[in-house]
Amino acid sequence: MHPSPLPMMAAGGSSFLGAPGKLFLSGSNGSGQLGDGTTTSRSTLVQLGTGNWVAIAAGSGHFNAIREDGTLWGCGLNSGAQIGDGTTVDKSSPVQVGSQSNWHRVFAGISQVVFATKQDGTLWVWGAAGGSGFGRGTGQPAVSSPVQVGSATNWKDCQILVGQGAVAALKTNGYLYTWGANSYGELGQSTMPYGVIYSPTRLGANTWLKLGGGKGHRLAIRSDGTLWSWGLNNYRQLGWYGSNLNSPAQVGAASNWSSVMHGSPWAQHSVAHRSDGSLWTFGQQNFGKLGLGAVGYAPSPPTQVGALTDWNSGKPPTCGRYTTLTIKSDGTLWGMGRTGNYGIPLSGAYRSSPVQIGSGTGWLEAKAGMTFSILRGN
Repeated sequence: MHPSPLPMMAAGGSSFLGAPGKLFLSGSNGSGQLGDGTTTSRSTLVQLGTGNWVAIAAGSGHFNAIREDGTLWGCGLNSGAQIGDGTTVDKSSPVQVGSQSNWHRVFAGISQVVFATKQDGTLWVWGAAGGSGFGRGTGQPAVSSPVQVGSATNWKDCQILVGQGAVAALKTNGYLYTWGANSYGELGQSTMPYGVIYSPTRLGANTWLKLGGGKGHRLAIRSDGTLWSWGLNNYRQLGWYGSNLNSPAQVGAASNWSSVMHGSPWAQHSVAHRSDGSLWTFGQQNFGKLGLGAVGYAPSPPTQVGALTDWNSGKPPTCGRYTTLTIKSDGTLWGMGRTGNYGIPLSGAYRSSPVQIGSGTGWLEAKAGMTFSILRGN
């Protein structure tokens, strides 16, 4: 149950994610999203089976994951067909999505829609979003099994953030694409509010390197190391005082940003690493999820968490609605924010400073759902 060191090598075609690992889950389990065959919530990490996995994604009440053999699986809430198994029935144990074995990455979020890429570089989608959130043009119905988005074959190693009806995707060629609803300017296309975009539309030049964000806001790092943000700013999650933004604006003057939180569509706070190994947070502060030793205020601009410089920028932080999880360079896992059945497997009400979870040193990846967490490690 406690991960041990693993070499960071390409495996299962997923070099971005590193070596395959086992799955561990904790938190709320009302829809069976912890995959243990029950609906009992857990405040400690529970290992799911013994198989090796290379990619994970956490939805509001479900998860999808890819095994080392390239098969795709899902578990938990399925009222919007977000598992992708052709049904709308909740699953408390993982079920395979189709029979193909060439899946590469998978991305879920706050809405009932999931995206995944295949080894051939194609992009696929399923769930209840339909319409603008699918990226397949107007008038597209919800689907309970994967359908292809367009005909492009260069999506394989992309980064995707699935928001509340709005999607952003960064390809390896440096081009960033957005589509869907635009309630807060989160598409970044200067079309706020109500400027719905039905198909992937390129945002600016091919200068983008990393993509992240939260509920209604987006963060991205350019190839020059600068940090940019746009969208919702009700808790200063864009990194400054002010109103929402409908196009990217630079956060401060630093040019050594190296990663931003990923797979965190519920968060109204922001977390990022700098290349010197430091950890920075800003935005909503409830339950101490910024790790700054306090609650109840929303700092701006970005504030460093402690003085440590051993945070692993190669493994982006992840944020739930009330939590933050991040991995250090030694492979240890750390959390801050609301604990117990809210996604951080620690006792008590909350942690306002980073606290190590367990004693393992082989954590590979963490993804936070709204109130549960799924991790890979050994």
